[in-house]
Amino acid sequence: MVNTTSDPAAEEWKRVIDALPDLVCIIDSEHRIRWMNAAMAEKLGVIQAEVTGLTCYEAVHGATCPSDFCPHCQLLRDQQEHAAEIHEERLGGDFMVTCTPLRDQEGKLIGSVHVARDISERKQAEDEMQSAYGRLAATLSFITTVISSVPIPLFYKDREGRYIGVNEAFAELMGYTPDYYKGKTVMELWPSEYAQVYHDRDLELMNNPKRQIYEFKVLDKNGIDHRVIWSKDVFRDEHGQVAGIVGAFLDISERVRAEEALKAAEEEKALMLNSTSDLVVYHDKDMRIRWANKMASISVNRPSEELIGHYCWDIWHQRREPCVGCPVILARDTGQPQEAEIGSPDGRQWFIRGYPIKN
Repeated sequence: MVNTTSDPAAEEWKRVIDALPDLVCIIDSEHRIRWMNAAMAEKLGVIQAEVTGLTCYEAVHGATCPSDFCPHCQLLRDQQEHAAEIHEERLGGDFMVTCTPLRDQEGKLIGSVHVARDISERKQAEDEMQSAYGRLAATLSFITTVISSVPIPLFYKDREGRYIGVNEAFAELMGYTPDYYKGKTVMELWPSEYAQVYHDRDLELMNNPKRQIYEFKVLDKNGIDHRVIWSKDVFRDEHGQVAGIVGAFLDISERVRAEEALKAAEEEKALMLNSTSDLVVYHDKDMRIRWANKMASISVNRPSEELIGHYCWDIWHQRREPCVGCPVILARDTGQPQEAEIGSPDGRQWFIRGYPIKN
């Protein structure tokens, strides 16, 4: 037990322990407090002498018996040091409590040195961190769900060009599970003529980190080429440094095929209309020439391109206004085919048919 006489060594020892910010007390084998330092007395709002002889569970916890988690009880059972994190409202926070065996001169266990270190700030920080982790996990889960649900193929890579992840649309088009791509580079996944373009474009983006959009192609799981528009950008780490690439591509194969079909149809139309001996001219609703065939060009000795945007009455009739009874204008206004004979200043007589074009 603590010597309560005026022993100078004991008094000095007590002054040293009183100076500690940790809460220190000596508890005997009957759970009775034999002494506590000033910091613990202050936390409890008592005078040190008032609690001497009281049980620790009564003085500290306001209980009638020790708690199950009491490290002092565990020490009394096995005579080993024990520690536990304890929240105690009477002490105003969370504490790491350590009980160390206290023995007499013959080595007999007579109690413990009970030290409680205030860890409230640490616990609060841990709780805030845990809460932040929870919010982050929820955000990541949400983002992952959104990425997986987007019908457009998406992917993201690290600085070395290794895939960190792809979404379901990407995996479905390419024929493997999303996990298959993790850690792999384009050189491992596609033929060299594709992979080299992907790699070069990635390096270009990393060296000049601005949004990158271009048209190229991808090869799907069935070996079919798809024309796509790529859109990529960099993402950055917590220090603002480029950490990798995130990208997506849009399949425009159908659009390209439609454009090619339209172009072929236009070429076929031009071939047929240029083969006729009739003059064929297409006007917009304002009567400006949009297209003219070869014979129309020959009739005025001017290239077809020079006729575009002009009025027929200006080109063929040298007029500043439409011809009287123009069948083309009548066809536009009535929505019905029209025809008429109209002469031009050079003495030629023209039999003109006008046909409305409807959407």
